Amino acid sequence: MPAAKPAVPVLQTDHAFALTAVAILPLSEGTGQPAIIQGPHGDGSPVTAPVTTFWDGATPGTWITNSEGAGLRFGVLTSPLRMGADAGAGGAWVPAGDVTLLLVRGKLTGVHNEIFFQGGAGGRWDIYLPYVDTVLYFDYGGQSSPNRLTKSGLTYSTSTIDYWAFTAGAAGSAIWQNGVKQNSQATGISRTASTSPPYIGKAAESQDVNFLQVNDSQWDDATIQAWFADPYAHLINAAVPSRLGLLGVG
Repeated sequence: MPAAKPAVPVLQTDHAFALTAVAILPLSEGTGQPAIIQGPHGDGSPVTAPVTTFWDGATPGTWITNSEGAGLRFGVLTSPLRMGADAGAGGAWVPAGDVTLLLVRGKLTGVHNEIFFQGGAGGRWDIYLPYVDTVLYFDYGGQSSPNRLTKSGLTYSTSTIDYWAFTAGAAGSAIWQNGVKQNSQATGISRTASTSPPYIGKAAESQDVNFLQVNDSQWDDATIQAWFADPYAHLINAAVPSRLGLLGVG
């Protein structure tokens, strides 16, 4: 049985889902400012991921409760959530080579739905889920093939949560939705390291975000499928004093 998202999450750093994690935004607080958990690859070896976030605008998202527990509801184009320092500093923690981004998110009624963005020409990392033209755009290092991977014709529920995985790097790139690989290409890609931190929801009209994780490796298909089956298996509740094997991952 999949583990529920814990209310006060603590990372099991030896779990397969955590081994290459740089930063995790579990969005489990339910109130106050969302906090980032540093993964094993975000602890200074080789980078130091941030632990703080802030709203880059006057109208922050609001906490909501859904089937995944606590999350954030974005509804204003001008108030993204920054992961780390202000613009122009602290962006080097985000991978520029191999990467896997994991996302749990519900679409409501928006038309742009930009979920993750780090800008600057060759440093671009941008996911529109989907754009106003109904196409999903996944850019890693640029806006032309092979750095841009697209997928049209997907169904986005406005009442349930979707699980997503995006991979890019030496093995190409891929888009996964709810355990299904929706598109991929095999040409190796990378991007330049940006000096600006990423943010969530640059154009986040009406969507709920429940979980986001950045990894500095390209997960293989088997690991991605395992994550879809149990996305919170590497997190435990702080109220649990030790690993008791109750999550089936001990």
